[in-house]
Amino acid sequence: MKLNPITLTFSGEDAQLEEAYLARDHEKYIWQVRIVLVLAAIFYILFGLMDVVQVPEHLGTFLMIRFAFFLPVVVLVLFVSFTRLFARILQPMLVVVLMTGGLGIIMMLSLAPSPVGYTYFPGLILVFMFGYGFGRVKFLWASLSGWSLVGIYTVSALFFSDVPVKVVVNNNFFFVTANFVGMASCYMFEYFNRKNFCISCQLENERWKARQANLELEHRVQERTAQLATINKNLRAEIEERKKVARELREIHGELELRVDARTRELVRMNDELSHAKEAADQSARVKTEFLANMSHEIRTPMNAIIGMSDLALNEEITRDQRREYLDIIRTSARSLLGIINDILDLSKIEAGKLDLEETPFDIGSLVENISAMFFDQINEKGLEFIIDIGEGMPERLVGDPLRLQQVLVNLTSNAVKFTDEGEITLRIAVTEESEEQVTLEFEVADTGIGLDSETSTGLFDAFAQADGSTTRKYGGTGLGLTICKRIVDMMGGGIKVSSAPAEGSTFTFTAPMARDTTVPAAVAYDMPTHLQDVQVLVAEGNVTLKGVLERMLGSFGFGVTSCENGADTLSFLAGPHSIDLLIVDMNLPDMDGVALATKLEGQKGNRRPRVILLDAFSAGGNLYDTRNSGIDRVVTKPLRPSTLFDAIMETFGEAVVSRNISFPDSSGLAGHYGGVEGSTVLLVEDNRINQMVATEILTFSGIRVEIAENGLEAIERVKEKTYDAVLMDMQMPQLDGMEATRIIRNELKFTRVPIIAMTAHAMEGDREACLDAGMDDYIPKPIDRERLMEVLSRHMNGAAEDVVREIPQPYSPKAPEELPALNVNEGVERIGGSHEIYRSIVEKFVDLYTDRLVEIRAMVNTGDFSRAAHEVHAIKGASSNISATCLFTMARELEFVLKTGHEAEALEGVDALEEAFIGVRDAVAGL
Repeated sequence: MKLNPITLTFSGEDAQLEEAYLARDHEKYIWQVRIVLVLAAIFYILFGLMDVVQVPEHLGTFLMIRFAFFLPVVVLVLFVSFTRLFARILQPMLVVVLMTGGLGIIMMLSLAPSPVGYTYFPGLILVFMFGYGFGRVKFLWASLSGWSLVGIYTVSALFFSDVPVKVVVNNNFFFVTANFVGMASCYMFEYFNRKNFCISCQLENERWKARQANLELEHRVQERTAQLATINKNLRAEIEERKKVARELREIHGELELRVDARTRELVRMNDELSHAKEAADQSARVKTEFLANMSHEIRTPMNAIIGMSDLALNEEITRDQRREYLDIIRTSARSLLGIINDILDLSKIEAGKLDLEETPFDIGSLVENISAMFFDQINEKGLEFIIDIGEGMPERLVGDPLRLQQVLVNLTSNAVKFTDEGEITLRIAVTEESEEQVTLEFEVADTGIGLDSETSTGLFDAFAQADGSTTRKYGGTGLGLTICKRIVDMMGGGIKVSSAPAEGSTFTFTAPMARDTTVPAAVAYDMPTHLQDVQVLVAEGNVTLKGVLERMLGSFGFGVTSCENGADTLSFLAGPHSIDLLIVDMNLPDMDGVALATKLEGQKGNRRPRVILLDAFSAGGNLYDTRNSGIDRVVTKPLRPSTLFDAIMETFGEAVVSRNISFPDSSGLAGHYGGVEGSTVLLVEDNRINQMVATEILTFSGIRVEIAENGLEAIERVKEKTYDAVLMDMQMPQLDGMEATRIIRNELKFTRVPIIAMTAHAMEGDREACLDAGMDDYIPKPIDRERLMEVLSRHMNGAAEDVVREIPQPYSPKAPEELPALNVNEGVERIGGSHEIYRSIVEKFVDLYTDRLVEIRAMVNTGDFSRAAHEVHAIKGASSNISATCLFTMARELEFVLKTGHEAEALEGVDALEEAFIGVRDAVAGL
């Protein structure tokens, strides 16, 4: 390698490498040069900030040096760097940049007065660094530029500025040193860079020679290979000829082996099929045996009750009440038996392909309300929270098979109630896909029950499958329900799945595509009055799921929503500077009940009290709380629907709830006159046995014949078969509630003349409007008031219905516990028609029924089983209200709340108070 040690250029035989080296060097470092040029311009300008502070008197001159002298040169060089010419003039152009920058700094050093000018000294050092290092300037060019700048600085400092000679000498020491160091580093870098380049060229040349030699060798190998291939071909021909005979022999032998192997595989396959068939037969036999055992148990249980109760009912010595009780058990058992038979028949229809789905318009909201009503009593009895979460954008009217859809939801909800002892059950409905004509709905039934393991979940939708198939299992059932659900969902074009874990609950999810009902106009969105659009709502709800549902509901109404999880946080929030117009509070908060919270809020007279809506799952709650003194404006029964909550809010703020037009016959002014009711026939539609007994005794006492239907569907059939003088319709019943039954009687059956009177446990304005909107003529609040009932019956059965339903009577307000009587005998006797004997028999039956329950409740509390204890206390609370045991009801309500909070000491005190109140009732019975 011939490299000129002075100019560091290739010479002699390597002269041709110079051009190649420059081209590679330019391609490799051109972007580094551009970046360094940009950075040099940026720092040259940024250092101008010192000009403002150090030499304000020369600021104009210094700025001209930076922007008019140096910057245009850098920009020009940077622009030229993008042209083809730049590769040839790279070094001169970089020297121009170096000299321009260096001369600019030298001029600044000369113009700036001492000692300010010393601060520009490092700038020249940076120029040297740029030349020898970052700028990629070649050694010769960089050296000439560096020493030129040193000479120019020396002359300028000595003859054109007032810089002392010793400073010039000192500065030149650094400049000279910087030049020597830069020259050495630049020389070494370029020298070794060129040397490495030359070596790489030599290596590349050697590689080329090696490739040429390799190609020649491959050519020779190919020739030799062709010769060997010809020889090999001749050998293979001879070998093939020799092998031909051997191959024929092997073929004969192989054919024999194939026949033996095929026969062996056939025998193995037949053996496997026989084995699988035997296992399938054994499994089928086990399933059939297990199913028959379960079916035998499930069928015999109601059959035994029917036969046994029938024998007892035929005994002439029993009382009418006993006979009625026996017949009620017979009817319940018969319905249970009918449900089993219906499941078997439905599965048979599905298997035979005879089950057809209808295409009928229906209201999804009404369907959900029906399901809620069906399980209302069971859920309340177990103390569960039932949450309905209907997603946004849900069409109100759809076209599909509502009965089969309800069958699936009822089955899933029934399982959730059956297998959940505490916690909550959530029914969610959401729109997953939609178009102008069709929507796909996703239904989800989630519970916090016992849950399932993965093995059980896998075969859960198989026919006759159950988590526990033994006849000694805790939970009954045929195991057909989920199979029927899956088949129906499949027929609808959807799918069903389950997600579950032991002790964590289960979630059943299924989808169903349905058409929109285009025969009726689309529902109008919630019509929010202008002055209520800025209402701020505070939600006090301890259940996280229900709290989220409430927040979404209220947000869809357009309200601002804030939430708290307990009563203490709610009171603290309201005591702050927040402006809240409406408080929605759950009856069962973690630390206090909703009534106590509203009462404390009512006592804070210094703050502007918001309106209060109480949420309660207990159907009679509206009549058992002192809403007037506790500051509660409305009581709304759970589970909630958006329309129900919206109407309650509107009524709370004094807004009218728009309902369909309802016509009433003219009034004749009858009041307090009960003539014309004797000998008439009334259909009592009521599912609660105690309420049936009370209402029957009141009506019978007045000479009225009573027939009982336990739900809306049965009432519809009765009305079809027979003409009644009036119908007393309960609102919340299984299978079909009073509202929907009334609509069917009025709109589908066209029975518009028969008076239908609602019996409701609520006494709010919204409930009255809902009754009228469904087509009812009047309503009777519970507990049933005999005078009120007979007055309403007399007025309507004599064709004298009033145009406007009477005002809601004042709710019952209990006294302080120490002032409450054990039994309000006069109220209880009056409620059933004035028969002291009948009232005493009802109370005696109550005492007999719940005496042992108190012992069980104390045992549950002692063992820490607060959940079951709360369920039992809840039952006592409901029953005590119906017999006017006001003190016992108050004690039961307080104990139920304490049990739910889990305070053992307070629970034991509550049990003592409950037993004391019960003893008071028992002693009072002895004196009747």
